[in-house]
Amino acid sequence: MEKKEIDLMLINTPENIFYLTGHHSLGYYMYMSLLLPIDGDIKLILRKGELRNARTYSWLSEDQLIGYDNADDPTELTVKTIRKRKLLMMIYRMRSGQLRKQIKLQLKL
Repeated sequence: MEKKEIDLMLINTPENIFYLTGHHSLGYYMYMSLLLPIDGDIKLILRKGELRNARTYSWLSEDQLIGYDNADDPTELTVKTIRKRKLLMMIYRMRSGQLRKQIKLQLKL
């Protein structure tokens, strides 16, 4: 990441999130995003109903977990979290091209 001057990886595939954190879920259909910065704390954004699983199965601490309600827009929460950290560049893996477009538009990339 340093060589490529990438500040953040945004990972949305459950298999990759499991590999990197130990968190696994049957909720494949719900939005999950792992923010992996070059420095600083990793953040996992997931449905509030999944927080208990994340606490149990992952090695992440409570302050690294960010939950959203079913009525919330998780992409908006992701954008706010990224902006809060003032990260300039990112690389990401997403299954949904529409989701990728929506985040790029909100970040104005």
